[in-house]
Amino acid sequence: MISPLIDEDGFRSSDLSDYLSVSRETLQKIEVVVQVLDKWRKTHNLIGPSERDRLWRRHILDSLQVYQYRSEHASRWIDLGSGAGFPALIMACASEESNEKFTLVEAVGKKCAFLRAAGREAKLNLTVENCRIESVSRETYDHVTSRALASLPQLYEYSEKFLAKTASCIFLKGKEVLQEIESAQSDWEFDYELHESFSHTEGRILVVKGLNRRN
Repeated sequence: MISPLIDEDGFRSSDLSDYLSVSRETLQKIEVVVQVLDKWRKTHNLIGPSERDRLWRRHILDSLQVYQYRSEHASRWIDLGSGAGFPALIMACASEESNEKFTLVEAVGKKCAFLRAAGREAKLNLTVENCRIESVSRETYDHVTSRALASLPQLYEYSEKFLAKTASCIFLKGKEVLQEIESAQSDWEFDYELHESFSHTEGRILVVKGLNRRN
């Protein structure tokens, strides 16, 4: 049986520090989240067996890398379509600032129950909204995040109402990201940066600022 701290390709939890600065406290919190995930995943369809076998590289490293692109003094995060908690649960583990708070939006009740359980066990500063994105109250945040939820034009539609004046969106995207950017530019003005992913050769982290709908 594969250790819960090792992927099938040999990537270990300790290998995270080869890519990012990961404190002992952060790793301890992530390990708690993984324990809760293992308890819930078989009965709640959170991730499949093959995904569990590449958890540390494909999901945890993938999530942690988003946190390095946060703005200075940012404190309020909203994650859209949180699913099994990637990236938001893992970013919350990495937060060592007491004023940072994460709001996770997920429409499926069973997934919300898992997210709340993991948050409690790991003592994370988060709330979970069990509703569709369109139904979330119109508050503003410093960062909007999402992973594998929708194309970029749709993500902008979802994100617009949540963005504070100097806020940014940080999205995990795949090999079609340039086409998605081009498609979004017909209706939106925005500045962006693209960063290569640590976890997948075709993955990209898209950081978007100054998002405005074209007239």
